[in-house]
Amino acid sequence: MVAADDGLRVRGLYDGGAVQLCDGDGRAVLTVETPVFVQVRSELTRVLGPEVAEVDVPVWWVEARGAEKRDGSEVLALRFAGELVRRLGGVVWTGDPEYVRRAV
Repeated sequence: MVAADDGLRVRGLYDGGAVQLCDGDGRAVLTVETPVFVQVRSELTRVLGPEVAEVDVPVWWVEARGAEKRDGSEVLALRFAGELVRRLGGVVWTGDPEYVRRAV
């Protein structure tokens, strides 16, 4: 998470169900949900669409969202997701069928 921005602080939510990166004023800029283990390809395709149909299962699904109405939070979420994929492999999926970023 530090790779997203080392000036941010971590705050836990929902008894460990999510963590947030917060700015110096304590405002959330990025929320990362607890990873979900997906074992069935049809479930992955049903939820995320055919763009990820070739992704090997089982897979961990990690959802990261930028804060609404915060400039740069979407970029921060993509930076976090990109770093996660760089370190662990996988695919960055944004919900936009035109944007599917794969690990190199």
